[in-house]
Amino acid sequence: MMHPAATDPLRTPLNWRTRLQVAIDVAAALEYLYYFCDPPVFHVTVNSSNVMMDADFVAKVSHIGTLQTMLSVLARQ
Repeated sequence: MMHPAATDPLRTPLNWRTRLQVAIDVAAALEYLYYFCDPPVFHVTVNSSNVMMDADFVAKVSHIGTLQTMLSVLARQ
C-alpha cells in the first residue's frame, strides 16, 4: 500500500530545495529576533509546529508565547 502523501496532491512531500528554503527562512527569522530586536529575543522551542508557511512556502516563525527576552531570563536567576 502506498503512503497517503504519495496519492494525495495536497499532502505531497516537499522537495529538498523547498525544505532548504524553509530552513533558511526560519534561520533568518531567528537571527532577526536575536540580533535586531532591542532587547534581544530568542525562541525557546523551535519545531515544526512553530513554523507556518504561506502559499509560496515562505516560512514564518509563530507561537509568540514562547518568545523570551534575555532580560527576563536573567531576572529569574
